[in-house]
Amino acid sequence: MKIFISQFLLLLSVTSFAQDTIYFDKDWKPSTKNNYSFYRPIPLKKVGDLVLLKDYYKNGTLQFQGYIYPNDENKYVGDIFWYDENGFDNGFRQNLNKSSQKELTYYNPNGSVWKKITYDKSGEKSKIIVYFKEKELIKGEIKDYNYIGSFSPEKPKSYYENPFEEYDEKIPSPPTYTTPAPPIVSPNGSYEPKKANDKYYTEVTYWDNGKKAKEKTTKNYSTLKTIFWDKTGKIISENLDDNKVNFEYYSKNEFTVSLRSKKEMVSTDNSYSSTETEYYLDQKPAKITKRTNGDRTEVRLYLDGKENILKYKDDKPFDGFFNDTIGANISIYQMKNGEIIGEAITKNAENNQIIAKGVYKNGTPDNGSFFLNTDDKIQLLRYKNQKQEGVQKIFENYWDYNPSEEFEMKNGLLDGYRKMYKNDSLVYESQYKNGKPFAGTILEDGKKKTYADGFLTKVEQFANYSDNLIFIEKYEKGQIESKEYFNFTIKEKPQKGYKGIFKNEKPFEGYFINVTILNEIQLVDYYEKGELKYQYSFDFMNQLDNYNFYEYNIKTTFKNGKIIDGIEYSQNDRNSLIVTGYKDGKPNVLDINIFAMHYFNRISFSLNNNTLTIKDFEKNTSIKIEQNMKQLLVSIYDKNGELIANNQQKEIKEAAPNSITFYFLENNKLKKEIKNMSEFEVLYDRLDNGVNPLFGLIYNAISIQPNSSVQAIFDQFLKSFKSEGLKGLEDLENLSYSFSDDYTLISSLRYDENGKPEIGTKITENGSEYLVELYIDKKIKTQKKATSVSELSETIKEVFKNQ
Repeated sequence: MKIFISQFLLLLSVTSFAQDTIYFDKDWKPSTKNNYSFYRPIPLKKVGDLVLLKDYYKNGTLQFQGYIYPNDENKYVGDIFWYDENGFDNGFRQNLNKSSQKELTYYNPNGSVWKKITYDKSGEKSKIIVYFKEKELIKGEIKDYNYIGSFSPEKPKSYYENPFEEYDEKIPSPPTYTTPAPPIVSPNGSYEPKKANDKYYTEVTYWDNGKKAKEKTTKNYSTLKTIFWDKTGKIISENLDDNKVNFEYYSKNEFTVSLRSKKEMVSTDNSYSSTETEYYLDQKPAKITKRTNGDRTEVRLYLDGKENILKYKDDKPFDGFFNDTIGANISIYQMKNGEIIGEAITKNAENNQIIAKGVYKNGTPDNGSFFLNTDDKIQLLRYKNQKQEGVQKIFENYWDYNPSEEFEMKNGLLDGYRKMYKNDSLVYESQYKNGKPFAGTILEDGKKKTYADGFLTKVEQFANYSDNLIFIEKYEKGQIESKEYFNFTIKEKPQKGYKGIFKNEKPFEGYFINVTILNEIQLVDYYEKGELKYQYSFDFMNQLDNYNFYEYNIKTTFKNGKIIDGIEYSQNDRNSLIVTGYKDGKPNVLDINIFAMHYFNRISFSLNNNTLTIKDFEKNTSIKIEQNMKQLLVSIYDKNGELIANNQQKEIKEAAPNSITFYFLENNKLKKEIKNMSEFEVLYDRLDNGVNPLFGLIYNAISIQPNSSVQAIFDQFLKSFKSEGLKGLEDLENLSYSFSDDYTLISSLRYDENGKPEIGTKITENGSEYLVELYIDKKIKTQKKATSVSELSETIKEVFKNQ
């Protein structure tokens, strides 16, 4: 693609009054008439506040046309087009048109009008008209992002380049996510989406004689059918699936001249195959590619009347004579049964100079030099008797002339110098002996490592994509002595770096990072004489944007390896982080941090004397659990602090209308807790609409165990979430959460408005026996007896299992 000329030449192109010409060499540098590859007639045609730029090849063929601002050739306006030396289409780009000239006209090589494009106020296309022999051929419009009419060869792309901004992509609004409420009450009615008006448009490709070559009809942005015609107007393919048969063409100004390729697809239930034939301009086959499930299986190449058959396996060369282009180079080799055999040669594609030449044995390099593209590396390697020998080179890009790394090998091991480069400048140099670093500096795993006399002496870690130092490690005889950090600060002790001294390679004195949470947040430990004294951390929610340099403002104090005051982190799964707060050696705070795609929430448990407060970070609601003389008082509040529900209600009898009987075992005896449904209904109506469904589960679990203690409830939540993470919610969802080792919920039964059993299991005690009855839809579905209390839980499972 051309290199932009100077503003002086562009100004000359616009202001010159005499008919003249500017000449360019093959690199688009200003030249003379005696040595040029391209030329530009001047003055350029002015159109409103723009100029129409046209460049030509030496043979007189149009090379480029497009509109620009007169003072800057970098500022393209509207569509721009490139052509090859034979006049065929060779490139296209769509730009915004923010000029005052809202209609742009493009031309055929003979000067006749090819197309006119009208733009709206935003600079995007609103109307496109294509002409054939100076008569309107096809017209399409764009209104409110809807396509109307017909477009050739296709509708406009949705993305526009903006010459005035480096990045101008339209960023869609983030999706909205909601937390689903549990299925407590089934919804009434159904939702039926509103039917939109159908939207149709067509995309048409024309032959250069004005007849149709392809027409695709679209309804609501889905293809209805596609028809292909030959140059005489005869239909050659008609199908509903745009992928079954497709044709591509050689074109001039988007009018088809001849067939470029034909692709046919055949599908079965479990696989699909395709055959694509590519053609020369004279319509003789140039290449036939066969694929199965997208992977190449066979390629046939045709050149000078000769056929070359290449076989592939798993989309990789398997058998045949291959000629691969790798960047600016061509590799020539033969494969048999998946192995390279014989001689392989790599040449420079432009000057035919040999870059590498070597012989393979048993599918691996044997002797000579080899240009390889393996493990995302471009390598020029030398082998002797199937082992690397001599100077080896690694390149960062296909087109690089100078290597990014160069090293010596002997008998397959690094031995000798190793040099690493950046922007063609030497940055690291080292010496190796018998495959191991001996002296100098290397870069390994993103770390700068320094060696002397065969021992590691220093390691420096830098931040990604910057020169900011993260830490320095120092070694003596290969053993770590100290480590100093530079990527954080501790609020109570601000300093440039934080150093830790090791003894026998274990933390002894100073600052150390031993624990990482959430894959990236590091905790800072402080040691004195080998004993952990403090740990520094911070609330990650307050420093989301400081990931390169955190301030640690939370201090945790340890004594004899145990926390006295501060916080402790637990992470049992990737979607949660459990934070426990301690005071005087006892836990009194529990934070459950929950993560998901585009979602975060924190459920916080705070114990103060005989009151446990549970808060929801997202909904700003809370539950308060208080200990009184008789039983627990459980209350739930909305974001304004208004009471939603509590468990204080009049005592009701079993089988009262709209009640629930909960059966549980306490000290190996069957007990009952009877609740009025109205206590829960007022809460259920608010779930997910102001109240987190999780709060409903917590409230249920606590309110049906009113004889528990506040401390026991906090301890159970702490134990469950610290050991299981979010799995601790599963027991809540099953209403099997127990806040006492002597308490086990085993079943429940709901009564309807008439006090009749509706759904659940009813347990009737009769002496030493127990009758278990399962109710569904107000009817007994099955029943079974248990001969003792210890058999009840298993009997209930069997009753449900039979359904």
